[in-house]
Amino acid sequence: MQGHAAAPKALRQHRCPKVAIMLRADPRNGPMEKKAQLSDHIVARLATGRQSLLATLETVDDTSLAKPTRNAEWTVRDVLAHVLASDVDLIWMLETARETVTGAARHHVDHEAEMARWADADVIAIRRAAREFGDCWQHLLAVMPASAATTHVEIWWRTGQLGDVLNDYLDHDSQHAEDIRLALANGPV
Repeated sequence: MQGHAAAPKALRQHRCPKVAIMLRADPRNGPMEKKAQLSDHIVARLATGRQSLLATLETVDDTSLAKPTRNAEWTVRDVLAHVLASDVDLIWMLETARETVTGAARHHVDHEAEMARWADADVIAIRRAAREFGDCWQHLLAVMPASAATTHVEIWWRTGQLGDVLNDYLDHDSQHAEDIRLALANGPV
């Protein structure tokens, strides 16, 4: 098994896919019909960004993971590790808001630790995680009631109401997909 050691461990350590499956299967959540949820605009923009990132990931191979990007001192692998760590941050934030946990905060050190888990992952494991993590946070967004938009959340880069924090996150995946496309096309700009 070449290069798969780091990624499966990281996937096993986060409950993301299991959470999404449990939410769909839990009868207390009712049928998966559309209900009042967070802004459709926010949900659609985040999903579009993820689709862009996944399409870009299809053009990445293990060799291109080492290419430099326009982000100072970051390679394509570093950008992708940051995206996956941000996914874990986002999932944590959505789960915290859904469960109305107060006083919880996710710190930069948590983000850096998650990035480190992907340091040796191959592109297949990164693609799989990007799909699974994206499916998880998209599902959490779909079942999140509109009232959660005003829930207070604390994440290492922002503190505020969930709706405002998500609004600041809208172009995250699209921006990093562009970082990767530029690196693959002609190196950092």
